[in-house]
Amino acid sequence: MQKRILATGLFVSLLLLIAGVIIYLQMPSKTAAPIEVAKASPPVASKEGSLRTVTTPPKLFNGKLSQEASSVDDFSSNPKRDPEEQQVLDLAAERGVPDQAKAEQLLAMIPNLPPDAQTLAMENATALIPDQDYLSYRERLLKLASTPDLREAVMDDSLTRGEDLRLPNLLELMRTSTSDEEKKEIREILEAYLDKDYGPEPKAWEAPLQMWVAENGDS
Repeated sequence: MQKRILATGLFVSLLLLIAGVIIYLQMPSKTAAPIEVAKASPPVASKEGSLRTVTTPPKLFNGKLSQEASSVDDFSSNPKRDPEEQQVLDLAAERGVPDQAKAEQLLAMIPNLPPDAQTLAMENATALIPDQDYLSYRERLLKLASTPDLREAVMDDSLTRGEDLRLPNLLELMRTSTSDEEKKEIREILEAYLDKDYGPEPKAWEAPLQMWVAENGDS
């Protein structure tokens, strides 16, 4: 009898233990679940052709927004060209027009241009004249070269010419010059070529110059 009572007690105790374990496992945990921090989505590379918002503020130029600039010239540190000078440059750079036609137009413009534009026109006109056509223009160039700056432009161009033209052109400039300073400058250039000073008179240079050209000329 005692053994039966003992066995029954053990069985009841086992049932209570099992029930307690089940109840314990079913109870909610007191530890708070960790809070997940939302991560920012990685930037997606924009596809070609898609719109993209730019938030960079506009740059300032002389205290003004760059959008107010009317042209590229507003950002240039170089002074703007006068309209006449720009007209010369536009003509010299015009496509589809033969060089001879450009040179003719530029030379025709010179008498009616302001001084700086005259010099610019002369420089561009002479640069467009090839050596083989130069002699047909030389007299006209010398007549148009009525100022020191214009004569200097003709002289600078002459120094770039072939041997058959360079010294004869300088001699013509010396012959037509009214400036003692210019004559002296040309004389020094001729002396550097001929290795001798033939004096202030242009006529004294003619024969030695012709001989030098014959010996050193292109033809």
